[in-house]
Amino acid sequence: MVRVKGAEDSEGHWEFLPGNKNGLVFQVPLTAVAVEALAARLEVLQLERQYAGEAWEECGLMWPTKSGAPMHARTLQKHLAGICRDQGLPHLTPHHLFRRGASTLMAAEGVPAKVRAAILGHTRVATTEDIYTDVLDPDLRAAVDTLGRILRGP
Repeated sequence: MVRVKGAEDSEGHWEFLPGNKNGLVFQVPLTAVAVEALAARLEVLQLERQYAGEAWEECGLMWPTKSGAPMHARTLQKHLAGICRDQGLPHLTPHHLFRRGASTLMAAEGVPAKVRAAILGHTRVATTEDIYTDVLDPDLRAAVDTLGRILRGP
């Protein structure tokens, strides 16, 4: 869960609530695009607070319910399932979409595994590589092409 904190942080850090299996709080560096999107979300959140008035239940989260209470994970899962269905995509969980997607895309762009592990908050690089990083089809094609060149010889 993302706390409403750090939107103006020039270094692009946001503080995460305790809640991972180790109960740790950590900061994650964000791209400028992500910081802009979160800043825009804060503006929308302020409008939602005003619209709800006294019914607002402040929980300090970025994506609460319309009344300000914490959103249940199942609500997000159902919303994402509907988007996937409407777009003809396979079922994706928020976990797959965000964490695995981020690690896979960073790997495809050459970000070292140790750096990706730090961003995802993993103490073991093997966790990031074995569980959170998928191989993209273009990578498979490049690997097969490389194998073909090796087998053909000089």
